[in-house]
Amino acid sequence: MSIKLRETDKGHMYTTPIGELPSVTTVLKIGGGDKAAALLGWVAKLNAEYYQQLLRDISEGVRKIKWDDIDEIIKTGKALHRKKKDDTADQGTRLHKAIETYLEFKTVCTDPLIVEQFNEFLKWEKEVGLVCEKSEMKIYHTAGFAGTMDIV
Repeated sequence: MSIKLRETDKGHMYTTPIGELPSVTTVLKIGGGDKAAALLGWVAKLNAEYYQQLLRDISEGVRKIKWDDIDEIIKTGKALHRKKKDDTADQGTRLHKAIETYLEFKTVCTDPLIVEQFNEFLKWEKEVGLVCEKSEMKIYHTAGFAGTMDIV
């Protein structure tokens, strides 16, 4: 029997020879506490940098604002962390897929958003003499969890 991954409202679940098992990531999320609280510092830093640059631009005469602009400025500040998180997640997903494709078919990435990071992977691959026997290998443990190994 092969191991199959499926998405559920509780996270990733794997169908294995010993039954339905949660992914390691799902287990860590359950026991890991409040993920949002861990990101509060990052969100605060992003907002502080945004408002700092805005105030610098205003004080140096680069930008003038009217009272009517305030709501839009606040709205932009509130949405910064979501945009940054989504953009970074998208970039990570694209890079992961490009490396996975490269390992399977030896096709080189040309995506301008991630080509620099992909080339860093190629440099690292050469430096360490990476030999990939298998990628995206689904595994499970009798202790009650499963996962997907990127490279074996």
